Amino acid sequence: MTYAFNPGKHIHTWEGKPLHGVTSVLKMWGDPGALVGWAANQAVDAIARGESQTDARKAHLKIRDAAGDKGKEVHTTLEDAMNRWIESGDRPSTGDDVVDEVIAWMWTEGYKPVRSEFPVYNLDLWYAGIMDAAVEKEGKRYILDFKTSGSLQTKYFYQCGAYSLAIKDMKEEAEIAGAIIVHIPKGLSFDAEKNIYLRHDMGHLEQAFKDILSVYKLDKEITKLIKY
Repeated sequence: MTYAFNPGKHIHTWEGKPLHGVTSVLKMWGDPGALVGWAANQAVDAIARGESQTDARKAHLKIRDAAGDKGKEVHTTLEDAMNRWIESGDRPSTGDDVVDEVIAWMWTEGYKPVRSEFPVYNLDLWYAGIMDAAVEKEGKRYILDFKTSGSLQTKYFYQCGAYSLAIKDMKEEAEIAGAIIVHIPKGLSFDAEKNIYLRHDMGHLEQAFKDILSVYKLDKEITKLIKY
């Protein structure tokens, strides 16, 4: 019995059978209205700058992709830093000011990474995901999730609930004491007072994800019935 992950297609499988992806499930939850409004504003600004209608329609895509590239860069640097920290047992330096600020915060607060960028899955509920990191403080283990999006969405907290449920199903020894979301807006800035979110109510987050997963599965079944 084996788990596998195809990074190119971003597909999790168990014995060759596709598992539901946590991020795919959570697309059922969010506020697309805010994104629509933001995209419209980018088009208006482009027109005001004298750009053509064709370019204005694509203005939000250029900004999104540029921010996404920076976010991916920061995320990769963080992953590398976590791995080096785990291997050496010492606080790493990356040369990236924002990433080094995050690492300094972790060091000061006593959060030590124990695992980085690893898969978790729940076969009972049939889903899987990739956790950014697991950290320990004073003998307690926490889920640590890095977010480089422009805004923080509620579904990110439910994502941590999904990871906690998966860890329980995998019968990992350490129980999850809480979830920490480190928000790095567009990968460009970090302020510990504003960008750190810590929650201990894992039971509520787990139940929220279960509810969303139920709707997701039902929606897929109903979609199959729609012919026109």
